[in-house]
Amino acid sequence: MEMNLGTRGATRQSWGRDSIRQFFNEIRLQHPKAGHDKLVRLMCDKAMEEREMLTAAMDYIVTNFTNAQDGYQRRDEAKARSSSSSYARSTITPEQKEEREKENERQRESIKNQIMLLNLPMANGKLARNCTGAELIKLGGAWVKLGKKIGSGKILGQVLNEEQVQEIYWS
Repeated sequence: MEMNLGTRGATRQSWGRDSIRQFFNEIRLQHPKAGHDKLVRLMCDKAMEEREMLTAAMDYIVTNFTNAQDGYQRRDEAKARSSSSSYARSTITPEQKEEREKENERQRESIKNQIMLLNLPMANGKLARNCTGAELIKLGGAWVKLGKKIGSGKILGQVLNEEQVQEIYWS
């Protein structure tokens, strides 16, 4: 079985002979209460004493920085490709644009028809069907038309059916 050591700094360092993580763990065990700044100083002192640790740290840093820069470059190139292809997509004919608009309108109508307005939970905690005209008027927006239509003391679901509510709401 072949072992894949990976290419990223953290992966390579985890499996390397002189792992920076190994050096860090040794220092952390010797100084369990050391804070961040103290650990940095201890790591620097150890790196000055042991060239292998300094090499492991530099390998880790260079690998991660290189991978990050390569990743940024790939992202920028992908973004450039995407924007150039979106330009190509934006050059549609008037007929294509009209067809898209028709399809969008069909989809909007389909979505409207799927929404059961009478079953919508309202801001006052009730379903729309259980709200009085006065409550609907207070909710504002398109609900005002429905509230005025049924009158302030009547309940929406007892006066209008879903089809009637839809017709008034979307008009």
